[in-house]
Amino acid sequence: MGRFEITCPKCHQLNVRYSGWAALLNPRWPRECTVCRTELVTGRRTSLDKVHGAFMWAALYLLHMLVGVGLLTLATALVWPALINQPVYLRVAPMICGALAGLLLAEHSRRGGTLLGHPKEREVGRGK
Repeated sequence: MGRFEITCPKCHQLNVRYSGWAALLNPRWPRECTVCRTELVTGRRTSLDKVHGAFMWAALYLLHMLVGVGLLTLATALVWPALINQPVYLRVAPMICGALAGLLLAEHSRRGGTLLGHPKEREVGRGK
């Protein structure tokens, strides 16, 4: 029962393999990176994998940006309802900040893994 972490050689995405009862969380042992579709062992990928990986990259970052914009815009509207009567640069500022926060969160979760909270286990099982 354990967790093995493999870093993708191309994009440095952290991919996790579970064993034992924790394999219910991830029943298929990943052979490919979840973002760029590179084989984790050999580092090879086909042209179809490159196209699919480009769509996955776009989806990863755009969805994080969309959620960041939505959450920050709603929070600002709840806290400061009079914002609708302010100049345009003040109305757009929460959206831009939300997009930047979404990008930073996407990069953080892609590089470090969102659900990995045990730093000692990360150092032991991390592959290059």
